Formats: sequence, structure tokens, C-alpha cells
Amino acid sequence: MKCIICNNDKEPSEFSKEHVIPESAGSSYFIDTVCKDCNNLLGRTIDNKFLDNFFVKLYLSKFNIKNKKGKLPKLWTTLSARKDSKIKGIPQYNPFNNKFNGWKYNNAITDLKGKAHLVFDSKEDIEDVLREFGDDELPKDEIRKKFYEGDYSDEHQELVLHREVYLEELFFEAIKIAYEFASSILGENYLNDPFAIEFREILLNSSNYTFDDINKYFFNFNYEDSIFKDTLHSIFLMRVENSLVVSINLFNCFVFSVEVSKNLNLIPKNLFGNFLLVNLDESFSKFNINGDDLKILELKDRLKGT
Repeated sequence: MKCIICNNDKEPSEFSKEHVIPESAGSSYFIDTVCKDCNNLLGRTIDNKFLDNFFVKLYLSKFNIKNKKGKLPKLWTTLSARKDSKIKGIPQYNPFNNKFNGWKYNNAITDLKGKAHLVFDSKEDIEDVLREFGDDELPKDEIRKKFYEGDYSDEHQELVLHREVYLEELFFEAIKIAYEFASSILGENYLNDPFAIEFREILLNSSNYTFDDINKYFFNFNYEDSIFKDTLHSIFLMRVENSLVVSINLFNCFVFSVEVSKNLNLIPKNLFGNFLLVNLDESFSKFNINGDDLKILELKDRLKGT
């Protein structure tokens, strides 16, 4: 049995399930033509980077797709304390003077530039914090009054978080999806195609490639809703002019069109296309569309607005 990634013959026991679209992205569709070593490699170098992309995390949260541990992705990292970068905390304001005073951790006492400041998460813990100080150390009644009665929200400094987001990880994932889907449809005859050989090299050594190196395989990339109802992801293999193209729609938003071959003889002449629809409930449907009117009608029933 030949692995479609390393192109080596291996025993059946050396293969494992390879999810064409990562399972943690809400897809249950898998192939069994990838060996365990290559499966692990793709997970580390392609899938995990894709799942860690900020845009992907946003859509995982939007569709309530939890990871294997049953948790939604964390969109923002926790800010670290100024005094000790190893201590995690959250920004706080001093209720006594309304000034931003750093990050809160442990027992609500932080040092900022050598000075002690008092911070409270809520009214419930103010007494616990004040109890740690003597009456001669702090004007407790004045602090309580300011905390409970004062309206100083307008005086708070605005906390602005900046995040740089790159889409390169999505394009490498699209190469993987396009190649694996094309291989599953076209079979071993596709493995010797010049495009297939190049895709395998990219997937095996992705760290050696940049977006500029792989951009030539993409017909287009845009943002648009899927034409199918109740669909999370979709993959289409079809003829486009003189090429075979895999069109990928991820999260009903990101659309990639990847050229996978110029050999039109790899698919029957009467074949319109091969379709994979991953539903919102993570199930999937496959369609092989040619001249079968019933199949076309079934597909049209899935279209939005019907």
C-alpha cells in the first residue's frame, strides 16, 4: 500500500486516518492512504498552524466547534505581570485614585514601579483585601466609599490590544486539502502527475516554502458564503478551462481555488465534478455529478434559497 505523501510502499498497519480537513475544524471526513509518520508530520507542520491562526479561531468560536479536549479556542493570550513575566494577570484600575495600576494576580496586590497599589476584581473581595492592612496603613472608609459610590468608569484608560494576522497558514492547509482530495478521487494514477509531485515536496518540507512559492497554484482566493445550505465546509474537484481545479470553501467563508493538474484525462469526459459537503453537524455528503438528473436535483435541493 502506497502512502500518498511520502510515496513509499508500506504495510497496512502503518497507516492511520488522515482527516482531509482537520477533525478539530469540524470535519469527520478522512482518507486512509496516509502513513502514520506522514500523518503526524502534517499535523505538526500544517494542521496545527492552521488551527492556531487567529481567523480560524474566530470561526471555530463562531460555529462553537470545540477541540478534542472539549474547549473552544482561546482568542487572546493572558497579559503578563509587569514585575514578573512568568506571572499571568489581567489589567486593573486603582479604585482609590482611578488610575491604571498594572496587572492583577494572586492576592490582588501588585507592585508597579516600586509602589504598592490596591486592586479589586469585584465588590465581593474588597473586604478580604482591606483586611490584610491595619487601620493606620490605609484610609479604609475612604476607599470603601470611593469603590462603592464613585463612578469613575469614564476616567479609565482604554486598553488596546493589537494582533497581526497572517493568512499563509490557510494557504498551506488549502494545498494539503486539495492534494489529498484530488488523490482520493483520482487514485494512484494521479501520484505521478507533476502537480502531485510538487505538492508532496511542499507538504513534506513546508518550512522551506513561503506563500510566494505556492501562490502560483491558486486560481483565486476570496471571501464568500457557500451556495449550499447548512454547510460548514465544501470541496469540489472540477474542470476549469484546461485544468483540473479543487475549489475549497472553509467555514462557509474562505474560498480557495487550487490548480491540481493539467491532465484532463484523469477524469471521465462526462463527469461534471466531485463534491464533498461537510455539514454543520460534522457529518458529510459526497456527490459524483455527471449526467445523472437525480443527482443534480439532489444537489440543487441543497442550494440556498430552494
